Formats: sequence, C-alpha cells, structure tokens
Amino acid sequence: MPTTPNYALPYPTLSDTPDVPRDIQALASKVDTAILATKNAFQAADTNIDKRLDAIVADIADLEVRVPDHKTAIGRDSCTANANGRALVDHNSGFVPSVIVATVMENVGGSDPVNNVCVMVNLDIINKNQFGVTMYNVRTGHPYTSAVNVSYFMRD
Repeated sequence: MPTTPNYALPYPTLSDTPDVPRDIQALASKVDTAILATKNAFQAADTNIDKRLDAIVADIADLEVRVPDHKTAIGRDSCTANANGRALVDHNSGFVPSVIVATVMENVGGSDPVNNVCVMVNLDIINKNQFGVTMYNVRTGHPYTSAVNVSYFMRD
C-alpha cells in the first residue's frame, strides 16, 4: 500500500484488493501514532519551559539575596515619538537604572492600536531623570510615532 509523501499515511490503489476495514485500520493506526508523537513533543516542551521558568525564578531570588539594597522604580509616562520612533521617558527616580523593562500600555488620543508596538530601550540615553526608547510596529517594521503611555520597571 503506498503512503503520502509528508506523513506516510497509507492509502489503497486501484490494484489493491478491496478491504475497507484493513485500509481504515492502517490509516487510523498511522494517524494515532502521529497524534501521540505530537502530544509527547508538546509535553516535553512544556516540561522544559517549566524547568527554565523555575531556574529564572531561582536566579531572581538569588539576586534579591545578593543585592538587598537596590533601588527600584515603577512608573508610567506619556511620550510622543519622533519620525524615527524615538522618544524620551521621564522617570525622575534620581538614580541611573541598570535594568529597564518598558512597554507601551495604551495610545494617547490616537487611533493606532498598540498591540503590535515593540519598545526598545536606547542605551545611549539613560540618566537619573530620563531614558530613551525606540518604538516600531512589529507588523510593518515602521517607526511608531503616536503619543503613548509607557509603563516601566527599573532597578539600579
């Protein structure tokens, strides 16, 4: 009995002896094996992700123990990017952060959706009062130039 090229699923030809139960059973067995292999692959991936997340949580806990006197700032600022998608976010925390996580939370008065906007922190503009970001639309690759509210988390 020949098989399909991608998944090797069996099928009868005109020259095969007619036997519907045999042919259906061969196909069902092959599909069952393929589904089980896919399920096992997803379970293995889930286990690997869980292990990686546990390791990240442990690393963060270890960092908290080793650096107990850190400064943290959480905030939000409205900003408008220029034609290149660059903008300044005012944080006024009084310290120069070494870790910044920033995300666009909402559009300010515009009509563009922000669910496709990527925010990158510009390493050339980080000081005690501001940090720079570049925003672009991940679907189009073009700079994002609307006014947005940027939420951020920083550590020294």
